[in-house]
Amino acid sequence: MKELYIEELERLQGLYEEQGMGEDEAQAMAEANAYDAMTDRLADMADRARDAAKYEDYDSNITGAGK
Repeated sequence: MKELYIEELERLQGLYEEQGMGEDEAQAMAEANAYDAMTDRLADMADRARDAAKYEDYDSNITGAGK
């Protein structure tokens, strides 16, 4: 999770700098928002994994695979 946090921190800092913030201000904003961005990303990953598992179960029931 530390790697994901660092990815989000760097991504957000880059976005804030692109919006015209100075480096220090962008870093402070990124630090303030990186944890929430990371947890949102983890939730999205979990949702996609759950949806993929549902689709796989549905597909195997339709085709008879896994029986």
